[in-house]
Amino acid sequence: MSDLLSVADVAERWGVDEDDVKSAVLDHSLPFIQFGRSSQRIRWARLRFRKDAVAAWELEQQASWAPPEERQRPAASRPQVVDHALRYREVAADPRAAARRQRRLDAQSAGARTSG
Repeated sequence: MSDLLSVADVAERWGVDEDDVKSAVLDHSLPFIQFGRSSQRIRWARLRFRKDAVAAWELEQQASWAPPEERQRPAASRPQVVDHALRYREVAADPRAAARRQRRLDAQSAGARTSG
């Protein structure tokens, strides 16, 4: 038995259409060997995949899944990124609006700290 797989073999292994395998090739994520003349155009009939390379690619693609109750929730309060130049322009344009905005942000952050 050969250690090389065709596009159809990989599709059968994964239980998907050949188009899904071709998509992985075009994404440059699935390593392949192309026999014959090298060109810019992929010749699908001449494409082969090493079994160990496909297995390694499958391991990389595995996503870990956790039930919703076991997922880590984001922190209640996150540090705010402040654009100081924008803040300066707001204060210069309308100091009262800037003060109202700051009070609203302070109230939101205080609420996030007490509810967490």
